[in-house]
Amino acid sequence: MIRAAGSPDAVKNAVSTGYLKDPANPKYAKDPAMIRYRRLLARYGGAGLNANNGLYLFGMAKAETFVQALYRAGKNPTRESIRRAAENIKLKTPWLIKGVSISSSAKSPFPISAVKLVRWNGTYFKEFGKLIKTR
Repeated sequence: MIRAAGSPDAVKNAVSTGYLKDPANPKYAKDPAMIRYRRLLARYGGAGLNANNGLYLFGMAKAETFVQALYRAGKNPTRESIRRAAENIKLKTPWLIKGVSISSSAKSPFPISAVKLVRWNGTYFKEFGKLIKTR
């Protein structure tokens, strides 16, 4: 089989790491977070968006994290208070793979606590193996 560069076949079985649930993965079809995600995307995302596109979920997850940082920055947030809040955030969100959390500090600014190996099967990322700690 000839695999053209950039074709879906060219990347089938590619391995990467992930920390967010993949909305295209049937494993999460009945997951309450994915149901909420699909409902919000349908309501606010505009017509014709593909809810299986993980970039939309990524955007929603990042927006939620930023909103949480804003809450933690106080009633009258400043640039400094938002920076401090983001630098010291501890958060569990429903968008993350089970066992992964968001936690940062001045000494450990990378917020993702763990990742999982994922393999692209041509349609979605399938998780495999155990969680890999990122700290």
